[in-house]
Amino acid sequence: MIQPEDAHYKEIRALGRRLNQRLVRLLSRRNIEESGKRLGVFRHGTLALDTEDEITMVMDFGIHDLRHDGKNAVDRLLSSPESELSSEELAYLTSLSKAFYSLFLAQENKPGIGVRVLDLVTEKERFIFDIGFSETARKGAILATRIFTHEGITMTTGAALPAGMDRPSISHAVARAKEAGRLDESGIFRIPFKVTAEIIRELLNNGAAEVIRYQDIPPEPPLHE
Repeated sequence: MIQPEDAHYKEIRALGRRLNQRLVRLLSRRNIEESGKRLGVFRHGTLALDTEDEITMVMDFGIHDLRHDGKNAVDRLLSSPESELSSEELAYLTSLSKAFYSLFLAQENKPGIGVRVLDLVTEKERFIFDIGFSETARKGAILATRIFTHEGITMTTGAALPAGMDRPSISHAVARAKEAGRLDESGIFRIPFKVTAEIIRELLNNGAAEVIRYQDIPPEPPLHE
């Protein structure tokens, strides 16, 4: 199994961080406001955030769920003739374009590596590479997040929330997602953005962002002459 300390894994995560910065820059002020409104954190003309981590949710939703002329920010960067993407960037963004949101039940932790989970919507098992989750997600915990797979490594897009809702609420959210979701042309089961927004909004209202813990591979130290 790939380890987080592997050079290839660290390169992929670093590439993802760089591209995410470019994707965020594609979001206009209006996009951010719309994302905030959908998630219930835009009030009285400004983003009303209880924690700094909530901005991650706003940006992630804006990048992946807000579409204009059928394209989200990932699609726009992929199709822009001015993007001048390298082959590695093109491949990563192509994988990222297949990211999808769901609710995941933690089944088994691999400390320092990640968590084996069950997608409650599609009922498929997956392994998510994430150091933070490997240390904090206990068996039976439920995570609401967006994942994608690149070169055999399944990762989150960086925005995840512990589902602190009661079990009936979780069951309702899963049933709603199953009912509203559809397989796209590539065979990925996608939940409509309105339903995704409903789930995130309820989680934020329940204070889920207050218990987020992020942990990732630290950047390489700078080289000195």
